[in-house]
Amino acid sequence: MRLRKHTIWQLLKIAMAIALIAVVISEVSFKSLVMLLKRAEIPWFALSILAFYVVLWSMARRYWIIIGRTIEFHELLKIVVYQNIVGNLLTTAAGAAWYMGILSNKHKIQVAKGLLSLLLARFGDLLTLLLTLSLATLVLWRQIPTLHVIVTVVIFLLIVVALLSLLMFILRCQLIEIADRIVDKFNLHKKVAVQRSFAGLTAFTDQEIDRSARTIGALTGYSVLTLGTMLLFAYCSLRIFGVQIDIWPVIFVVSLTQIMTLFPIQVLGGLGLHDISYLYLYGLFGMDHAEFAAVVVGLRITFYLTNLVFLVFIILPGGLVTRLLFKKEMA
Repeated sequence: MRLRKHTIWQLLKIAMAIALIAVVISEVSFKSLVMLLKRAEIPWFALSILAFYVVLWSMARRYWIIIGRTIEFHELLKIVVYQNIVGNLLTTAAGAAWYMGILSNKHKIQVAKGLLSLLLARFGDLLTLLLTLSLATLVLWRQIPTLHVIVTVVIFLLIVVALLSLLMFILRCQLIEIADRIVDKFNLHKKVAVQRSFAGLTAFTDQEIDRSARTIGALTGYSVLTLGTMLLFAYCSLRIFGVQIDIWPVIFVVSLTQIMTLFPIQVLGGLGLHDISYLYLYGLFGMDHAEFAAVVVGLRITFYLTNLVFLVFIILPGGLVTRLLFKKEMA
């Protein structure tokens, strides 16, 4: 039954993704798409690939710090590249599961430590997205009258989630004790799922968490770098197709759409969900709806091509580019 529910949920997400991307594609003629791809500028595409690599590099450095530099950085970088390719071509949850599995099976790093690195990285992403979305909203407030209520609610919820996450982090020991009493009262200790959950919670030792807290400056810096280069990637991707737009709308749209990645509601790299969001949100800043629909499809194609480029670099061992991308880093 549990597997069936999971399968149904995945099928529903895929169906929604296909339906949404179909809406976007229905507004694009084959001729306009061909013309768009013909005038695509390769230098901007190359720059977007470089920005995407810096995003992955920054994410890997952040994970590396959290897990205590227990493996070579170039090995973790390859794992992060795989994780993002799996997440972008399948689901975010699949990428996260693959990341923790490889750390555990190949490098003997506890699943709990891998999970801790993901949770702390997500928390850093949440804070940086909260900051950039708030700033972009203040700057563009007059241009987004139809989104005033929605954006205000989103920012409020982000603040609530951030405060609750911080509170749970501070009171983790008390929360585990309360949960233990509840489990004991209902005699749930024998259930495998409960045992695994408690094993994961108790594995977050004070020493490991304190070490992560001491490196908060570096973690914050890499979170800012990750989002910054993600914004650069988004801007370069638009310039591939000749779209000229101010940076603040890009910051607003990317911040708002990246918030979706914090929740397991998307598949195939946000297929459909991100595309329909781009079409509507960029339309608020003067983008022609009919013309920009072709750009959105072009953005989807280049996004998958970028992921495939890195996948090829990994599959071809011994190549010059592979050695340059994944060379050993100094601790």
